[in-house]
Amino acid sequence: MGAFEYRVDAFFVVRASADLEERKKERAPEFLSNFVDTQAMEDTECRLALRYVGYPEPEVTWLFNGHVISTSDVYETSTSGGDEAVLMIRRSRSALTGDYTCRLTNKFGVAEVVARVTVTVRPQLVGRPNELDVTVGDQATFECKYRAHPTPDVYWFHNKLPLTVSRYSGWNCRGLKL
Repeated sequence: MGAFEYRVDAFFVVRASADLEERKKERAPEFLSNFVDTQAMEDTECRLALRYVGYPEPEVTWLFNGHVISTSDVYETSTSGGDEAVLMIRRSRSALTGDYTCRLTNKFGVAEVVARVTVTVRPQLVGRPNELDVTVGDQATFECKYRAHPTPDVYWFHNKLPLTVSRYSGWNCRGLKL
């Protein structure tokens, strides 16, 4: 019988082991957390953050009503530690109410999550009710303009007492008829 020599290339073994470990980590992007529809008060910051996994590291894309968002004076986008996607709305305003999408993409797939952000506006009176001189028995209509979102409940008072709807009066969200 002849001599047999068996030689192992240590570099190859280490490389094969590393390749196997890399393949074990390969996976399509997936969200580990979700965000829900949310409200932001006008003129405040709004932070949306989602945790995720995926290998290779997924590309993170944010969209507003289907349009790609870039970092600007309105938005700041970032990833934190390679496992969290963050979108910061720097100063909320009503024009930014809409659907926000976070999209993760790598060579194994795509994952998306969508939430609605509604920017609310505190009720503010715009001007004062008009002053009227009327004769007893005549109809008078008072209007009070306001700015708010969503539409608030409106109450009318006379001499600090609440007015109630009767056959002589009625109101809607903008005015009062007496």
